[in-house]
Amino acid sequence: MGIEMKACRKCKETKALAEFSKAKGGKGGLRSQCRACEAARAANYYADNKERAAVRSAKWQANNKEWVATYNAKWQANNKEWVAVRKAKYRADNEEQIAAYQAKWQANARNTLTDNYIKSLIRLREIPQELIELKRIQILIKRELRK
Repeated sequence: MGIEMKACRKCKETKALAEFSKAKGGKGGLRSQCRACEAARAANYYADNKERAAVRSAKWQANNKEWVATYNAKWQANNKEWVAVRKAKYRADNEEQIAAYQAKWQANARNTLTDNYIKSLIRLREIPQELIELKRIQILIKRELRK
């Protein structure tokens, strides 16, 4: 018994059954178009319906946040070098925007005295919340004395 073959409805080529995706309703449990033709059809659909595809993708990602986060974390762990190169390129290409964002963030943090800002002043790894509150009060008192 040799390799069984099937003709693709789209390209009309006769191909091995492994070249066809499974489909419960298809003849022999396989799709009528080969994988190459299905991929070309999907690419054409995406090119013609980018906005619709983007909306559908965003909706799916919003409904599957946990899965997406896990997938992204695994992908980044497996592609550390590529991620590092990409981040370095982004930082090099956007130095001015990053500096402006950091300045804005620091000014806002100074004015609102966020926990992260106070932690950056104390420079310890583990900081009890009581110490953060005391430092916040100290900063407020110093600011009042300067006025």
